Amino acid sequence: MEIVAPDGPSLRVGRQELSLGDQRLVGPLDWAMQARSFDAVRLSGQAKDLAYELFGAMTRAPSDFEGGRSRGDYLAGAQVSVELVEWLSADVYLLYRHDGPLVDAPTRRRDIASPGLRLHGAHGPLRHTFEGTVQLGDDSGVSHLAYALAGDLGYAFSRARPGSLAMGFAVASGASPTERLREVDNFFPTNHKFYGFADLFGLRNLVDGHVLGQWKAKAAPLTLTGGLFAFSLYDDRARWSDAVGRTLGHDASCSRRATRSSRRPQERAGSATSSPSTGRTP
Repeated sequence: MEIVAPDGPSLRVGRQELSLGDQRLVGPLDWAMQARSFDAVRLSGQAKDLAYELFGAMTRAPSDFEGGRSRGDYLAGAQVSVELVEWLSADVYLLYRHDGPLVDAPTRRRDIASPGLRLHGAHGPLRHTFEGTVQLGDDSGVSHLAYALAGDLGYAFSRARPGSLAMGFAVASGASPTERLREVDNFFPTNHKFYGFADLFGLRNLVDGHVLGQWKAKAAPLTLTGGLFAFSLYDDRARWSDAVGRTLGHDASCSRRATRSSRRPQERAGSATSSPSTGRTP
C-alpha cells in the first residue's frame, strides 16, 4: 500500500525492495532470479533542497523456542540527500540492525549502528563516488567497532567512441583475536556488481583495487564489459567470506604459523603443514 500526498511525502507499507545509495550496504539483490524484498514501512519526500527517506523493516519474525523467546530481527535507516554544487551531491545516512536469539544460537543478541557518508556526482565526462561508514555496537556481549571505505572514478568517452573506463577501491576491516577492530557487518547489500561475478568477496575483511572497462558497438546491439580485480584480506588472521557471508577459509600461511606456535618444542622438530580452516558462519 502506498499513500502519496500532493506535492508532499509518500508513505509505503508492505513487502517492498529497499535500496540505499550504491547498494553496498542495503540493496534489492536484483541480479538474482528472486530479488530481495522486505516487510517494511518507508517514508520519503523532499523538503526544500533536502531529500529524505526513513524506513523500518522486519527481517525475521518474532518466535518462541524451548528455553527462550526472540523479538525477531529488524532493520532501520534514515538518509538525507543534498546537492552541494552542480557536480557534487552528498548522502548522509544512519543504519541500525537488531538480531535476536535463534534456536541454534540462543545467546545471540546483536545491535549495530552504521552512520555513513556518500559523495557522488559528475563533471563533464567524469563520474565519481566515495562512501565511508563506521560501525558501533554490541555483538553478543562483544564490543563492535568496524569501518569501510569505497570509491570509484570513471570516464565516459564521446559518442564517436562509445564506452567508459573506471577505477576504484574498497577497504573493509576484519576481525582478528588480538585487534580491537571487528569485521564489517555488510547488512543486506548487492555485492555481486562490485567484487566480480564469482561472488567470492563481500564488504568485510577486504582490500580491493579494480579497473573496469566497457565498449559499445555503434552499428550493432553489442556491449563488451571487462574488469581486472586485485583482492587481499584486510587482516590475514581473520576469516575470508564470500558475497553472502559464507566462510570460505582463512589465510593458509597464517594457519601454518598458528599450528607451529601451538606445538610443544619436541613436536616442532618435524615439518608442519596446514590447509585453510573454516570459521563460523554469520
